[in-house]
Amino acid sequence: MKSNPDAYISIMPITDAISDKKVATKAAETQQQQQNQQAPTKKQNDNVEQEQEQEQEQVMAQQHPIQSGIPPWHSVAFIAALVAIAVPFLPSAEDLDEFSSVETWTHRKFPDLVSLRSLAGIRLGTAFVALGLTFYLACISPGWDVNPNYKAHSKLRPEHVRLQGIGTMCPFTSWCWMILGVGFLTRGVIALAACLVEEDEGLELLGNNINKAVLERYILQNKLLLRITLVLWEMTGPLATLVSCVVKYGIWPQVLRGGKPHLLANFRNQLQHNCNSIFSLLEVTMLGGVPIMFSHLSMATVLGIVYIFFTWFMATAYFGNKKVGPQYLYWFMDTTLEQTTTMALAALASTLTFFYALYSFLIHAVLGGASSESAPSLTTNLLFLIVGSYLVCRFKE
Repeated sequence: MKSNPDAYISIMPITDAISDKKVATKAAETQQQQQNQQAPTKKQNDNVEQEQEQEQEQVMAQQHPIQSGIPPWHSVAFIAALVAIAVPFLPSAEDLDEFSSVETWTHRKFPDLVSLRSLAGIRLGTAFVALGLTFYLACISPGWDVNPNYKAHSKLRPEHVRLQGIGTMCPFTSWCWMILGVGFLTRGVIALAACLVEEDEGLELLGNNINKAVLERYILQNKLLLRITLVLWEMTGPLATLVSCVVKYGIWPQVLRGGKPHLLANFRNQLQHNCNSIFSLLEVTMLGGVPIMFSHLSMATVLGIVYIFFTWFMATAYFGNKKVGPQYLYWFMDTTLEQTTTMALAALASTLTFFYALYSFLIHAVLGGASSESAPSLTTNLLFLIVGSYLVCRFKE
């Protein structure tokens, strides 16, 4: 019997199809078996990860037991002593009226270089920068994370703190920045009003007499505005310099040692940590040379005390929670450091007093301020502006 080659050829594709199907089926069975073997393994891995997280949580709880955030008794006693000393020495309305006048806020150290209109423009421009940044951070910006760098012997658990919306106003830097912005605004408005009244320009819309009366009544003769302007100024310079020094000599080194991500070198922090002091020194050296009375030190001290109470409250009410405990934006506000906490508060109070005294002395005796009888030296003031900015500002790692 002869074989038929054509029949053999026709059967081969069928055989190949059956063979491919068997191979595919076997591969699918093998893959299914591997998945079945991997499923328990994945579940086991998840269990192992959960156990590891629990162990880490227990270790963290042992190393950093959750605290209530209550400050040590000696810190409370120190703050109480500051309150008892500062409050009786707060200036009265009459004291403020004695030093705050239209002449105070329109005085120019170098009238040949800075006109009254330029003085108003520079102040209002600075206010626009400061208050514009504040508005952006509170209403537009997505916010940022702060990674506290506590001391090694702290009992707190370092957890990142999210600052967003109104929370961006919680740092002391934001308080001082707001004071700086509003202060430049009020000084600029007074200088501008005085300029318009003096030059009789820009007052034609409703008639010179009406506009002059409005400007004089609501701005130039407004005692409350003049008092607020003095209070804001006498806190602006010393507090701005305090912030810059604490950031440069206290926060930067601790952050770099901690090795955690930080934003100290970004544009926002450069403005709030450095330009606050530069703007204040500019007002002192090149613009108005407005005096700061050392006898009014208690106003800045009371503001610092208010912020300390605010920080102690916000540590659990906003920054922390029941799981991680209280959190602080600044390591030196950590209430679990015992004596170190009180020593840090004393150091801050001493530093504030030093800068307040320094501003008061330099404006009166060295730089030729508004209350000084000696003529100011442009070279001395420029040198002080440059050297002072260098000593208190830090721009990079």
